[in-house]
Amino acid sequence: MDSSDSTSSYPIFLDRLKSLFTLHRSGTTSNGTAITVCVLIAAVSWAALTLQEVRTVSFDVPTQLVNVPEGKALVAEPPSHVRVQVTGEVLQLLYLYFNPPQAPIDASSSQVRVDEVLGLTGSNVSIDSITPREIAVPTEERVEQAVPVESRVNIMMDDGYELIEEPTLQPDSIQVSGARSIIEGLSSWPTVSRTVETLRDSVQIQVSLADTLNPLVDRSVDEVSFRARAGRFAEESREVMVEVTGVPPGQNLVVLEPPVIRVHYRVLFDEMFEARRSNDFSAVVTYDQVRRDTTGQVEPRIHVPAELTIRDPEPSPAQLRYFTLMSSESE
Repeated sequence: MDSSDSTSSYPIFLDRLKSLFTLHRSGTTSNGTAITVCVLIAAVSWAALTLQEVRTVSFDVPTQLVNVPEGKALVAEPPSHVRVQVTGEVLQLLYLYFNPPQAPIDASSSQVRVDEVLGLTGSNVSIDSITPREIAVPTEERVEQAVPVESRVNIMMDDGYELIEEPTLQPDSIQVSGARSIIEGLSSWPTVSRTVETLRDSVQIQVSLADTLNPLVDRSVDEVSFRARAGRFAEESREVMVEVTGVPPGQNLVVLEPPVIRVHYRVLFDEMFEARRSNDFSAVVTYDQVRRDTTGQVEPRIHVPAELTIRDPEPSPAQLRYFTLMSSESE
């Protein structure tokens, strides 16, 4: 279009805009339409001016680890993001907002310049600052070994209930791999902290391993199975004859006072009646105890049935007096 055409059309546009504010043939004023057009013109003008403004903004750019050499592992984790300050037109800054850059960290290099990997070179924005500007990527030989799993599961039980046996983990050890200096310093790998409340019977739960040293160390599993058994215990007692063992032939005979004692113990409630009927309770004093004693009293050793869950067996009395008889006196 030539200049004469554009000049002639300009008054026409003004005339039409002016007509919005004049009376129509009906005699009414199109105020709503006029206001709308004015608002639109103002908005477009504001947007055009604003998008051309030059501003400075700061934002975080996430890092991404790439190209880890085979047989190598990181000694330290690079920062998860870098802080970038740029200056540019609002339109370009909006483009960065909706298309954020990334900072790939090449693990095959010992040192990475962030400004060279951001991908902002050649754009219409200028980079004012980057923090950090350089990132070190130390690596070592990758090694693998097995380490035991350390349970951090806390168990709370009701009164009268106790663990029947030590809780177990399955698996109780895991394979870990990573940089040699890190792996050789590991003595165990903990689970996350967790509490099991009001345990009265058996419980089996899956427990996650703590994320310690992630992502520097790889693990063979991410969780283990925790199992525990609890039961109610009852206090019991029974009388037991004390036996003297290990008397060599021809040696003095030993008589204990008293020859029968009472054994106090705690037993799993479900096994209480079985413990009362068992013949596998015994109390023993060895001849060697008597021979070495200098006090005139010895302590009996209590043996309880191995197949029953019995705890804290205590003899009463705890000490026994003894007398020695010549072999000829016993005949």
